[in-house]
Amino acid sequence: MSKPTFEFEFDPEELKRVSRSDSTAPVEEPKPSKLDDEDRGGRAASRRISVHALGQMAFCPRSAVLALERGDQEDPEEQLPRLDYLPNFDLARIEESLKVQVRWLLVAVTFLVMLLVPLVFGMWWGEPLVIYPSLGIVVGLLWWIANLAEDVLILSQRRHAALNATAKEPSPRIDAVQEISWWEMIRAGFEPAKYERPFQHPLLPLEGSPWRVLQRDSLRIPVVRSNAQRLGNRKGEVFEKHCMRLAAYAVLLETTDHVQSPYGLVFLNDDHRGLAVPITQHDKDSVHEAAERFRLLLKQMDAGEAEPARPENESHCRTCPYGQPVHLNDSEESQLNADGQDVFVILDHSDRRFHSNCGNRFRWIPPHAKAMHRQFRVGD
Repeated sequence: MSKPTFEFEFDPEELKRVSRSDSTAPVEEPKPSKLDDEDRGGRAASRRISVHALGQMAFCPRSAVLALERGDQEDPEEQLPRLDYLPNFDLARIEESLKVQVRWLLVAVTFLVMLLVPLVFGMWWGEPLVIYPSLGIVVGLLWWIANLAEDVLILSQRRHAALNATAKEPSPRIDAVQEISWWEMIRAGFEPAKYERPFQHPLLPLEGSPWRVLQRDSLRIPVVRSNAQRLGNRKGEVFEKHCMRLAAYAVLLETTDHVQSPYGLVFLNDDHRGLAVPITQHDKDSVHEAAERFRLLLKQMDAGEAEPARPENESHCRTCPYGQPVHLNDSEESQLNADGQDVFVILDHSDRRFHSNCGNRFRWIPPHAKAMHRQFRVGD
């Protein structure tokens, strides 16, 4: 498989100078290119390190490289939000969705009442051709009503939280992780902004745009959301990858004149209550150092001098989809080879053929839970 080329040159002395001082260079919006989407995406990934991939380095270096090369912006080890995800963080959408769900609930209840009439008469007359179809539809309607009622309750609670929040915000001199509510920040006068195009650092090979930026006066607060089940291993704790991403976003935001990002916010997808994480100068310096280490790793990979190390905690591999073994048949292998991928085939105890994205890229058997259970070996 051909490996992408990563090129980004800058003056190391200039980088050191910027890391010791506040950067005030304006953020440049990416200019439209005449290249097609595929070329533009591939070349952008080869020149710049995404904040998402940089944060993934704290989870697993190999996962970070895969995320960068594939252009992934979601953590592979986290579950995707459900398809019928209910809105949060936006009062107008919450109220609109609540109205829709209430209307459907009324429709479902009306149908239920209408069907109860033939069901009662069918039972009175002892007509099974009426009783059983009506009973089946009634059961289905009750299941639908229960789900609609649950959604209405959740949306009502979210609406109540939004309308009854009091103004509250962390101190700009915050020195510890603290609990915060999205609606408390909105009540405190912050305006949410969404940036469609990524910010690009003028010196670092770094780019990215947070899920939202809360703005008020000179404050720019980066906000990220997670699909994980929790924000840290313990209450009031944030995973290292989220801390790195918030600090990286702060570095990008502060390339604008007179802007400060003293802390960032992280939320779960389904909860407006999250954590405020302090962002110190040490954290910002760590972003500079991590981006430089990542750049050097990519340069060494291009030269064939090094490969990203396995994660220090290999338990991270157990649920990572990049390392999940997938059954491989001849037609799929031919298609992968035609796409330029050198498939790293592994065999189970019955000699059935499997492969994984991480295994293909780094020529190894990742210690995924399914791989450990099947006791794979390298194919011939």
